[in-house]
Amino acid sequence: MVGVNSIIRIAIKQLLLCFVVLFGSTSQSQQPAYFLHGENQFEGVHIYDVIQDNQLNYWIATNEGIIKYDSYAYIEISCAKMKGTSVFNFVKNVDGTIYCANLNNQIFQIKNDTCSLFFELSEEDGASDISLLITPENNLWIGARKIFILNNNGDLLTEYKPPNDYFGSSLAYRTVKDKVIFIFSGTPLLLIYENEKFSIDSISFDNKIVFDPENIFNFIQLDGKNYALEKQTKSLYSFDEGELKFRLLPKNKIPSNSESVRMYSENGHLWIAGTLPGIFYIQTIETPNISNHIYQNYFISDVFVDNEGNTLLSTFDKGIIIIPNLQIPDLINIENHDQIVSIHNDAELGVLMGTSTGNLLVYQDYNYKIISDKGIRSIVSIYSHPNFPFVIFDDGKVKAFNKKTNAINDIHTGSLKDVVHTNDSTFYLATNYGVYKFYWLHDNEFKKEEIQSLQQRTYGIEYDSINDHIYISTANGLRLLDANKTVHSVVYKEEQIYANHLLFNASKLFCATKENGILIIEKGEVTGQILPKLNNEYIEIVKFIIHRETIFAKTKKGLVQFDINGNTVRQINKALGFSSNRIIDFDLSDNILWISHSDGIQKLSLDLLKIKIDQPIIKIAKIEVNGKNINPETETKFKSNERKIVFTVGSPTLKNRENITYHFRLIGYDNQWNINQYDNHVITYNALSHGDYVFTVKAENQGVFSETISYAFRIKTPYYYAWWFTTSWLLLFVLIVMLIYWRTLKSQQKKLNYINELNGSKLTAIQSQMNPHFIFNSLNSIQDLILKGDVENSYSYISTFSDLVRRTLNYSDKEFIDFEQEIKLIELYLSLEKLRFKKDFNYVIAYENCQDIMIPPMLIQPFIENALVHGLLHQTGTKKLDIKFTLTDYLTCTITDNGIGRAAAKEIKLRQQKQYDSFSVQAIKKRFEILGNHFNDQLGYHYEDLYENDISCGTRVTLRIPIKHKF
Repeated sequence: MVGVNSIIRIAIKQLLLCFVVLFGSTSQSQQPAYFLHGENQFEGVHIYDVIQDNQLNYWIATNEGIIKYDSYAYIEISCAKMKGTSVFNFVKNVDGTIYCANLNNQIFQIKNDTCSLFFELSEEDGASDISLLITPENNLWIGARKIFILNNNGDLLTEYKPPNDYFGSSLAYRTVKDKVIFIFSGTPLLLIYENEKFSIDSISFDNKIVFDPENIFNFIQLDGKNYALEKQTKSLYSFDEGELKFRLLPKNKIPSNSESVRMYSENGHLWIAGTLPGIFYIQTIETPNISNHIYQNYFISDVFVDNEGNTLLSTFDKGIIIIPNLQIPDLINIENHDQIVSIHNDAELGVLMGTSTGNLLVYQDYNYKIISDKGIRSIVSIYSHPNFPFVIFDDGKVKAFNKKTNAINDIHTGSLKDVVHTNDSTFYLATNYGVYKFYWLHDNEFKKEEIQSLQQRTYGIEYDSINDHIYISTANGLRLLDANKTVHSVVYKEEQIYANHLLFNASKLFCATKENGILIIEKGEVTGQILPKLNNEYIEIVKFIIHRETIFAKTKKGLVQFDINGNTVRQINKALGFSSNRIIDFDLSDNILWISHSDGIQKLSLDLLKIKIDQPIIKIAKIEVNGKNINPETETKFKSNERKIVFTVGSPTLKNRENITYHFRLIGYDNQWNINQYDNHVITYNALSHGDYVFTVKAENQGVFSETISYAFRIKTPYYYAWWFTTSWLLLFVLIVMLIYWRTLKSQQKKLNYINELNGSKLTAIQSQMNPHFIFNSLNSIQDLILKGDVENSYSYISTFSDLVRRTLNYSDKEFIDFEQEIKLIELYLSLEKLRFKKDFNYVIAYENCQDIMIPPMLIQPFIENALVHGLLHQTGTKKLDIKFTLTDYLTCTITDNGIGRAAAKEIKLRQQKQYDSFSVQAIKKRFEILGNHFNDQLGYHYEDLYENDISCGTRVTLRIPIKHKF
């Protein structure tokens, strides 16, 4: 098979190979305005092809694989069986399925955002330049050394081996009805596919042609007509599909400095590229009018026109060139000069431009010349008047340029801010030091007059010719200089007006302010106001021009056209090919808008602003419920806990990203429409309640709205809102209330019983403490002391006895007393008993770390009495009683005596046949039981018999007593 340079052919869409510089018109023009897209994403990457799917996502074929772009993010699409990453030759069938090929003879299918291997050619059947197209039957045609036709399922329908190698792009069925045709290389034969059959037919030429293997013809379609390019001679032919005849076109030669060439027919234009940087385009082949060699800094690898009408030029290493409108020219090429910081149109000279380095230029008819290059600072102020022969500018000094003699004279020292003419020979200068009146005398002579009342910093000046008023914007506010040279302050709502820009138009002064919009002033009074809005938000105007009831304004968000009411008419930005929104200066002349921005100078015909603004497209790209993607066509009902709903909306666009806003609301939740900027396209509702909702969204492009789309869904009612659940809960509540009431009554009854029993046990304790034996013994002891005449001890004993009785009665109605009070009670009791036992009785009370606690009263004394009466009373010799307290979660009291023991005491009791107990054992036991139940603890007492050499030597009783902490 014969082919052209294989690297270039393979790397590019195999449309038609041809690089041209047509003979004919050599008129000069600029390349179309453009901006770059994806320059960072595709740095170092070769882009071979671009296509859009039916959802208007962009698919980009590169040497590093396939990239999907959804207008927000780049997504790498992988294919597990892909042998080589260099992909090219996108085609799309009517169902939206995309096909492409790579260098390894593999054909891939892209469907539902998934790439899969669709077909693979054998080494014998493959070729370096595989061609793909969709047949009239919506099947895939694969052209190599063989032709294969497959349906959408991958089934091979037809396999055809031509009798001769062929080369060249097919003429698709779109223009040759229901036909696909190729021309064989080196022969006057056509391969025709029609009605699912192949046939071969001969073609004729109206000129003599010698066929050889290098005669490769490529078909092209333009303006509804069919053409062919012969690669070897670079001759153009028209093709008559009825007669199968080629007719050589006049001006048919396409000389080229590139051996390998490519041709693209898109949007009524013929684009011609080659192995060298840059590209050419023409509108008609038969009467060619070719542009200059454009985009010479880029190697163009593909041309594609998207649904918005943008022309996309794919590049190597530089991303994608986006041309929004082929009629809008690109930056004006002004070589060897710095940033243009001021623009002023002069009816005689042309467009005057001041540079950041102090040069004054004039531009006209694609040419420019230097007027002055002697400046020492940026020229930010340029002014002229129709009947005034001078241009006033400031390049470090205020100068006057004579348009007739080209002479330049210094007329003032200071920083020029603004100039206004009151007549053909008189003008005022607003400077950083004040206002000056100038008279032009003759030739280059001027007379200067200082306005004494306005010697302050000024920024702008305008003249009201009707009322002979001069308005001056100063650092102290807006001032009016009347015909009598009197200065007045102009105020708004009793506040000074600080103006960004002044313009006198239609007998009114328009004053742009920072916060109050544009104020309309007549005879020194504010009579109207314009509040400019962009995307429904107030926007500050820095400079403006009024033209045919519209306002062109420099703002912080770029150049914007408003109507006279302040409503946005159009933003002048990327949608019109402007690569920057940082506007430096602009002017209007002869229906042409001249704009200086951070990238350079551009001009725009106002006629192009009449082009209808694109209606945006809106779609809901994704819906997530609780972080999980759902299918909106089938999933509309969600569980009661699925309350977080996230909508990802989109409006496919490349040029209108700065213009489009999203209007949305959730009916059932939002009371009004919400507005988001284009990049804020993820809308989240975090905690929706149950109920029915309808999410509604539309896109706006500068006042033009898309269709409104919606998604209705329901969040199910939680089970706890169901009637049966409410009823159950009500019944349960009543049951719980009754249970609580019953438990409360029971608790109160239990507490009452506890108090009664405790009081009873206390009474028993009191009775046990105050039993007749104790009283009798105490009184006998007192009597004995009195008879012996021991008045002092008897008095002390009586005092102690009375103190014990008093304390016992006082503590009997208390649940808890201080530990120290209980110890005092025990000591009083033991001191009385010691008198009875005389010197033979000794006792010790020991305790540590028992401060700040309280214990139930009169629990310990009965056990001490028991030890004395049953253990020590019958013991001969020394009688010892040890009382020890230990504090943990409760109080442990250990009472140890060296008495006769419980067994011997029991025998004595039986022998004496006494019915009296020193205290009621059952009462004390009951009291401990009550306390244990109340404090949820194991409280009580237990006895331990002590032995020494198997002989009883005493008894120990251990009590566990509840406590309360005082703090």
